[in-house]
Order: sequence, then C-alpha cells, then structure tokens
Amino acid sequence: SDIHMNDAASTIWDDQDDDIDTVVSGGNHEVDAAEAAPVQLLTKNRIRALLSDMYEDLAQLTERTNGKVGACKDCTKYMSQQRKEESWNYFFDEYYKPGFVWIRSSGNPIHQEGLVKMFTHDISQLNFILVSVDSIRILAAGLVAVVDYTADQRFTYKNIANEDRTVVSCVMEIVDGKIAIAHEHRTAGRPIPKATRWS
Repeated sequence: SDIHMNDAASTIWDDQDDDIDTVVSGGNHEVDAAEAAPVQLLTKNRIRALLSDMYEDLAQLTERTNGKVGACKDCTKYMSQQRKEESWNYFFDEYYKPGFVWIRSSGNPIHQEGLVKMFTHDISQLNFILVSVDSIRILAAGLVAVVDYTADQRFTYKNIANEDRTVVSCVMEIVDGKIAIAHEHRTAGRPIPKATRWS
C-alpha cells in the first residue's frame, strides 16, 4: 500500500534537541523512564507532518477512486464499490480515532460509516488540497492538540459541482502511540481565490 502509515507519528524524538519525550504512567510510584515504554507527545512539527502526509494519501486515494490508477494518465479502470469502501475505511482507520465525529458545515454530525457511504456513493471527482496550517494549540502536556487549517475542496455532490475554500478545526490525540484525529469540524466554504499575475 502507498498509505504513509502515519509517518509523522513513527518517532518520539523531540523537535528541539533530539531528546526523547516521555510521559510515564505508573500510579503513585515512580517508574524508571529507561524501563518504561515512552508515550509519544504531540508537537507542532509532528502535527504539520501528519497533515501533509494525510493530504498526500488523500490525493492518491481520490485519484484512484476518481478512476485513474497510480500515475497512469490513460488508465480508465475504476475500483469496485467494495474496494472503494475498503480504501476509505483504511484511510480513516489510519488517521482518525475510532468513534471520531466529523461535523459538516451544516452542523450535522457524521461518523466513519456515513462518511464512507458519502464518499463512495454521493461524492465523486474529489480533489482536496492542504493550503495552510493556521493554528496549533498543544494541550494536556502534549497529549492533545487543537488545530485549525485551510483546505481547497473540489468535488461533485449528487451531480452538483462544488469548489470551496474551507477552514477545518480538529482535535488530535495520542491513540495507541500515534497521532489520531478525534473530532473535525468543517466551516461553510467560500470561493477559492483565483490566481493572478501577482500571486
């Protein structure tokens, strides 16, 4: 598979001085950090790397589900419906916490099962681009973060073309030793700025 397997969460080295960040849990007694399994902490660099990896994987996934396989521009082979659903589930399992909640711009919540159905039945010709990471707030001693980022989202929903620039707010946590999105909220979209000669 070409999925990055959460590369951003594959190490526990500190961004500043390459020391190991650890949180040791052991009740009321002290635990030797050298003997205890370290728990990875969130940092701004790791979060940016995760979002970059996630959107690269999303681009590969949508290219395939849109009908083009790999880098072959002339390929017309489409994934089967079952394969599309498996691929989307794999993507969400890799980057999102089990039971995560995704809030649409209408304010209505949706979970993984509903998102997979939407992306494989109602939405087509997806093209999502990460524009910028706008705000990262680290909480709970590095175990939780609130992140705001901007993305351009082009897609066809029930045969209606959409092209939006949207701001996404999400809560990230450390889950089973890796970074996972526990909650995500998409704002209503605004027109994507058109490029000019001064851009």
